[in-house]
Amino acid sequence: MTKESNKRKRGELVRRILSIILCILLIFAFTCTASAAAAEVRSLKTDIIVLEDGSCSLTMNATVRFLSATKQFYIPLATDADDINVTGASYDTESVSGVECVIFESKHGFTGEMNFVISYTLPNVVAEQENGSQLFTMKLPELGWQYPIAEYEVSIAFPTEVTEQPSWYSAYHGVDIENYLDISIQETGMHIRSFERLKDQEVITMELSFEPDSFELYHLPGQTVSVASVLFWLLLAATLAYYFLRLRRKRFSPSLRQTTFNDSTAGEIPCQLSGQAPDAVGILAYWGNLGYLSISRSRNGRILLHKQMEMGSERAALERKLFYSLFRSSDSVDAASAHVMRVSQRVGALIQRSWSQRLFRKNSGSPYLLRLLSLLTAAISSLMTFDLLLPANLLRWFLLPILIALGVFMSYMIWHACHNFYSRKCYRSLLTGSLAVIALLALSISAGSFFVTLCSIALQIFCAVTTMFGGLRVKAGEDIVKQILGLRAFLKSARIEQIQRLIQSDSQYFYRMLPFAEQLGVASNFAARCNTIQLEPCPWLIDSQQNPQTASEFYAVYAQIAVVIRKEQGVRSPTEVIYG
Repeated sequence: MTKESNKRKRGELVRRILSIILCILLIFAFTCTASAAAAEVRSLKTDIIVLEDGSCSLTMNATVRFLSATKQFYIPLATDADDINVTGASYDTESVSGVECVIFESKHGFTGEMNFVISYTLPNVVAEQENGSQLFTMKLPELGWQYPIAEYEVSIAFPTEVTEQPSWYSAYHGVDIENYLDISIQETGMHIRSFERLKDQEVITMELSFEPDSFELYHLPGQTVSVASVLFWLLLAATLAYYFLRLRRKRFSPSLRQTTFNDSTAGEIPCQLSGQAPDAVGILAYWGNLGYLSISRSRNGRILLHKQMEMGSERAALERKLFYSLFRSSDSVDAASAHVMRVSQRVGALIQRSWSQRLFRKNSGSPYLLRLLSLLTAAISSLMTFDLLLPANLLRWFLLPILIALGVFMSYMIWHACHNFYSRKCYRSLLTGSLAVIALLALSISAGSFFVTLCSIALQIFCAVTTMFGGLRVKAGEDIVKQILGLRAFLKSARIEQIQRLIQSDSQYFYRMLPFAEQLGVASNFAARCNTIQLEPCPWLIDSQQNPQTASEFYAVYAQIAVVIRKEQGVRSPTEVIYG
């Protein structure tokens, strides 16, 4: 009897526990139901006017009944809704799941029955089909309301007669949604009303086909994509073919070098390395090391060039021409004067041309033509991207050329960053080039042209890297590049023992090599390695503003003077800063 009594007690305990759990579940379900029914849309009326250009304007009139205080709710509009105007309460707009929504908030909560009127526009609700017909597509609403809709009504006015029957699709009922809608069509108008209450989060999609040319779809995004895509791949293939047929060369391996060049100045490294214009600061500093001139900066920042001795036939003819032209009227000249600027630019062009004639083969392809082809490819890529991004109105045709030019400029910055990897502009160029890559890829992701843009960026990098040292070179031209690369590698990573040994044999070694290091973008590293070495005073650079004690301090003074000279002469961009 005791065992049976215990069994009955355990059974009663289990039943009580199950009853309690059941009550809790019922309470929870009732709470959720009450929460879900906290509001309902008593009526939702939408008036749509479709224009001939495939855009439309919508006016949504919604009456919402709040069964309990609601502090926040949203009304979904459409993905590309624009010109949004709202009456009924203070609001904000926000993207929810990629759909533009109107967000209403109230500190005290919305209660009772409230009316909201929202008007907005959609740019392109009509699209061309492959068979030539035009398809009108509308999602009513696109995302779905938070609350059920008691009365649903839509009126649509078209600019042309409706000759086809629309097709419908519902998130809940699928194609059977037509059984729950009263649809009437009268010439250019359509009226839709729901028979039954719509559930919350309901999305109804309508598609209606029109005859070809019913709408004037001149401003739709993506109209140039098909032609531009073919042109892009043709230009890409032409660019690669030109490189492999006219510019392909072997990779340059650095040669060991630890000292300066005797037959050329530091300022001529841009000519020798990549066929660019010479740098006046590097030429002047090299002459200072040879004793031909000195550079001074006064307390008020004025920079003067002082001739110390005549230049003879030991230097190249163009060097002599530049030297004599600078000091033609006086033994001291202002480095920022118009005379120095004109002479530097005129003779600098001759020096650049002279090196190009000596270093490059006559049958070499043109790196400039390769660059032009790659930038034309970038222009087509930008056309495809911005054509898909710009709004569907007349303004797009004014903005498109400007944005294409911007895309080409960003592509040029990518090319410039890679092309100048071995120059003193390396770090600044890499920064701007990286920002350009990020910007172009971000825009292409938004437009859906990621792969084309990625190929365009890869082409800019490829063309810049492969023509970093210009076109095809003669044997002497190849040797110069190898020696410059070897000198750069040494100045960047030389051990302190090696530098000390070289300074012991030449006390002015640091001052002789600094202009070369600066041209090659490693001056900061080179100066830092020499900081522990006691240097003799520099005989050719006199500064009245600072008294540098270490190699890095001297480089800072040299960099400040170089910036001023380059800025005044226009040899480099005014925004350019010396980097190591």
